Order: sequence, then structure tokens, then C-alpha cells
Amino acid sequence: MDQDRNQAIREILEAMVLMRRDIVSRRKIPPGDRAMSRGQGIVLAIAGNQDRLSIKDVAERMDISGSVATQLIDSSVKEGLLTREVDPNDRRIMPSVPI
Repeated sequence: MDQDRNQAIREILEAMVLMRRDIVSRRKIPPGDRAMSRGQGIVLAIAGNQDRLSIKDVAERMDISGSVATQLIDSSVKEGLLTREVDPNDRRIMPSVPI
């Protein structure tokens, strides 16, 4: 069982490395300017699986406060990692999609 778990962890880490490379290659700012934080990577993984995403969704999935989730999302948008559009029907929902 430990071997299966370790193999699954290795596969997840490899997938995260590939995802990060893909994201960095699409960034609007040069990749050497600032490295993506671990938190931003997790936000991107969550956003990549959702059509609509709220700060509350991110906070719950990451087990962090709403203010920390807001900071991660805002920094990701500022650095060109996510786009953010406010839903006219519910301002709390932000379709945030990886660029």
C-alpha cells in the first residue's frame, strides 16, 4: 500500500511540474521576474477544474481564510496567471480561468 501511495504522490508531483511549466510558458510577464508561489499553483489547479469559482470555494478547498484566498487570487490575476470576470448575477462568483 505504501508503494502505491508513493507512486501516486510521484505522479501527482510530476503532473504539477508539467502544469507549472505550461503555465509559466503562457505568462504575460517574463518567468524570471517572479516565481509562482506554491499557493498560486494550488489556486491554478483548483481553477483549472471549475467553470465558476468563488473565493469561498478556494478557501474551503485549501483550508485557508477568505482573506488569504483573496490575496492568492488577486496576485495570480495581477501576474497574468488567471483572468477574473465578475458574474453580473452574483458578484461573489468569479469565472477565473488559467491563461
